[in-house]
Amino acid sequence: IARLVDACRNMRTYVALRVGMREVHGFKEDDITEANWESLDRRITDTYRRQGERAWQREVMRRCGVRRQVQICQFPYIAEHWASLPPAERAAQASILRPSLVVDGYCYTGLAQNKDFREWTLKHLNASPRTLKEHEGFCETVLDRFIAGGGRSVKLLCAYVRTLRFDPVSESTATRLFGEGPDKLTPDSLKALQDYLVVRVLEMAQERNLSLIVHTGYSIPLDWGYPEHLLPILQNRRLNRLKLAMAHVGWPNYEAAIVLARTYRNCYFDMSWNPLLSPTSAHRILSEAIDFLPRNKILIGTDTGSAESFCGTARMVRSTLQKALSDKVADGQFSVAEACRYAEHILWRNPNEFFNESP
Repeated sequence: IARLVDACRNMRTYVALRVGMREVHGFKEDDITEANWESLDRRITDTYRRQGERAWQREVMRRCGVRRQVQICQFPYIAEHWASLPPAERAAQASILRPSLVVDGYCYTGLAQNKDFREWTLKHLNASPRTLKEHEGFCETVLDRFIAGGGRSVKLLCAYVRTLRFDPVSESTATRLFGEGPDKLTPDSLKALQDYLVVRVLEMAQERNLSLIVHTGYSIPLDWGYPEHLLPILQNRRLNRLKLAMAHVGWPNYEAAIVLARTYRNCYFDMSWNPLLSPTSAHRILSEAIDFLPRNKILIGTDTGSAESFCGTARMVRSTLQKALSDKVADGQFSVAEACRYAEHILWRNPNEFFNESP
């Protein structure tokens, strides 16, 4: 692993982790080396063992001044994990976490693990839908249970495995395809069924006041995650109240995401992950977004997996925002007071508005 670490020391994902370990674990040395990694590992392990993972995450959030956090999750997280927690711990988690349910599996798309979670959910709810209507009823039950457990939004990750373009498909066609069996369909027929189910699940989400986070950009091939593929969703009149955040702003095709967020009232420019990937790139993207978009349309976040990386990335997020706004003040674009209001909107008011929360 030493060779891997040496090759990655320049990457911002590594830098964020190191910054976080310095801040929350008192790591004082220049870098992680063969001579010091074991003592650092013991320090981190002891902290997690003593505090517990979630309590430690809350403590790091407190130190970073972060009050709420989106938790991307699968249905067992709500139905099994949260339900098993002691009331005090469950209340502590619910006070800061805003669960976002990955719905790909219920639309027969996404990564392989999404199929496993769909099967787990079917068993947990004692469901065995044989028709499309029964499957839609199953999806509604999942969303209702998710909301009852504290859910606030839904997430689509399918750009990792297919295009984000969801074309219109008739109910009669989808009924026939579901009846043939999703596992038996040709790729084109399966896409048609997926397209129909995604739109239906999003209609259900809209009815329940759940917002939508979509992974955009960063896919192989890049075209799968191209933001403009979301046009059939954004132009669908039956979904005109659904708030949609383009996570990662379609990077590297962020210009298309700017145009969509500028054009569609319910479409948000979401810079989660971007400051972690590259503060240099994020500074440029944010600076352009400020020029093009109303201040209520920009979101920003961390998108990390550990408390230490979260801490380092939170610092990068604030640094990126501070530099972009300072540049605007220096150029005379707006005053210091307006820059402060802008920061408050991006860091607090905008996400509360997107997730239908009170500030």
